[in-house]
Amino acid sequence: RTSDLGGLWQKIETGLGKGPLEAILPPNNNNLYVSVAGAGLYSVPFDGAAWTKSHAVNFIGSESAAWNDRQLALWHFPLGDPAAEKTYLVGMDPSGVFKTVDGGVSFQQVGDGLPAGRVMGLARSPHDAQLIIAGTPQGIYASMDGGESFSPYGDLAGGGELCFSFAFDAESAATVYALCATGLPHGLSTGDVESSFGNRVFYVTRDGGALWEPAGSGIQNGKRPVAVLADPDFGDTLYVPTLEGGVLRSVDGGESFEPWSLGLPAPYTGGRGILHSAPLAFTPNGETLVVGTEGFGMYTRVLGANCE
Repeated sequence: RTSDLGGLWQKIETGLGKGPLEAILPPNNNNLYVSVAGAGLYSVPFDGAAWTKSHAVNFIGSESAAWNDRQLALWHFPLGDPAAEKTYLVGMDPSGVFKTVDGGVSFQQVGDGLPAGRVMGLARSPHDAQLIIAGTPQGIYASMDGGESFSPYGDLAGGGELCFSFAFDAESAATVYALCATGLPHGLSTGDVESSFGNRVFYVTRDGGALWEPAGSGIQNGKRPVAVLADPDFGDTLYVPTLEGGVLRSVDGGESFEPWSLGLPAPYTGGRGILHSAPLAFTPNGETLVVGTEGFGMYTRVLGANCE
C-alpha cells in the first residue's frame, strides 16, 4: 500500500475487558480475537464494531495453559482452518503439533515427520490451504496435507536455527518470509524465545522454500523483531513489530524496512512496549491493522489503497 487513511496509530478500548493483553490472534470466521489476562477472550466482527466477550474458541486462554500435562508451546498462536469453524492446529511443548476439530474439547496429535521437540510457529498459505509451514529449533518444515505430515522446507531445515514467525506473500505463492533466532542457549524454554537476546535473522524465499536468503535491511541493529505479517491484499508489503523499535514496514518484499510507529507509545516506556507474543494482526476485512502493547492497551491503524 502506498497510503494509509489514519496516518497514525490510535488507541482503542471499547468493550475490552480490563487486564493486560496476552495476545492478538489471527482472524478466523470473520472475527479477530484478543486474549486479555484475567478477563478471557474478546472478539471484534468483520465490520469493526465494538469488542464483545467471546466463547467461540474457548480453549484459548490462560498463561499456564496445559493439556494432558503438556505445556502448550503455541497457546497464543492457534492456526484456524478457513473451511472448518472449530478446527485448529496448535503446537505443544515438547510434543509437536496437535489438531482439534471440536473447538478444543479434544485433540489428536498430527505432524508426522517433524523433529522431536517444540513447534514455535505455524502458518497457512493463502494460496493453498493445505500448505502449512512449521518452525522448530531445527528450522522450517512444510506440510502439504493440512498438517498431517511434514518434511524439510528447503535449506533452513536441519540447520539449528529456531524459526518462530512466518508470512506468505499475498501475490506470489512461492514467496515466504521467516524470522529465526540463532545463538540461543541450549535448552531454551518456549516462553524465552521472544525475550532472548539471540540474534534475530529475517529470511525470504522466492522459490517455494528451496533457497532461503537473509534480507531485511533496517530490521536488525538490536531492534529484536518478534513477528512478521504480510499485507493480505498487496504483495511485497510487510509489517514487523519489534521489542525496541516499534513497528517497521517494508514495501519491497522485505529487502528494506522503515519505522512505521507514529502514534504508538515509545518502546519500553516504563519497561513496557510491543507485546512479546502475537502482537499484530489485520482485522478480517484487511483494512485495519491492530497492534497490542504491554501495559498501554491496543492500537489500530486504518490503511488506504494503492494510490499509484
